[in-house]
Amino acid sequence: MRTPVSGPAGTLNLSGRVGGRRSAKIMKIVTVVATFHARPGQEAELKKALISLVAPTRQEAGCLNYDLHQSPEDSGKFLFHENWTSKAHLDAHLQKAPHIQVLLSRLDGLCVGMPEIKIWEKIA
Repeated sequence: MRTPVSGPAGTLNLSGRVGGRRSAKIMKIVTVVATFHARPGQEAELKKALISLVAPTRQEAGCLNYDLHQSPEDSGKFLFHENWTSKAHLDAHLQKAPHIQVLLSRLDGLCVGMPEIKIWEKIA
């Protein structure tokens, strides 16, 4: 049985006893903040497209959370806050997930420029 415990470097999983002691495995959680800015007149369409990513992404291996936000001050600005168990899982999401590929093909028509994607690591 594994007991998840929050720790400063991400999630600490305590597994069974090994040699009379409990072994620990630390996972480095990868956090992503991605922002999108809709072209004028495309706010509702971009919102619809981004919402369509949420359910399939949450089912992907390594996805801990995938939360979409909209600015209350500018309805054309959207932000994803994501947490992944590894950079490899994030890379698979960005490069191989069919729903992401569909969105990428539509970005020129929906967004002012490419989305800004920043990767973070939890340190405390």
